[in-house]
Amino acid sequence: MALSEERLWEIVGELSTKPGHDKVKAAIQDLLVDGLGAERRHVSFEQRVPEAHGRIDAILGRTAFEVKSDLVRELGDAEAQLSRYLPEREKATRSRFVGIATDGLDWRVYEWRGGALLLLRKFRVEAARPESLLAWLDALQRFAPSSRPMP
Repeated sequence: MALSEERLWEIVGELSTKPGHDKVKAAIQDLLVDGLGAERRHVSFEQRVPEAHGRIDAILGRTAFEVKSDLVRELGDAEAQLSRYLPEREKATRSRFVGIATDGLDWRVYEWRGGALLLLRKFRVEAARPESLLAWLDALQRFAPSSRPMP
């Protein structure tokens, strides 16, 4: 099912209000599946990472999403979680990953490089320009690490 323009406006309008953990995860699924054409079965939620003592909120391919209620307030926690999840996923799969921390309004993309979390990009949702979020996520999927093994 393709994402209608009306539904995209609804999703982005809601995301711009930082609607909370569960609503942001549902919106991520709609954007990835209906907006970008990912197969629903490839989007996983609450994936356990036993080695890192936690759960990745959402994952598609080699992109892990960490969802917070207020990213400004919880940025340190989001970065700490991604600092555990990304190296563990890379070690387990021998492939590179990127991590996205978001509260729906603000989005930050990270990579684990040289033993540290590196901020790559930031994005803020604009309710008046809903297509910009979909375009940004689409560009990230092309930018995301390939499935090539790590050296």
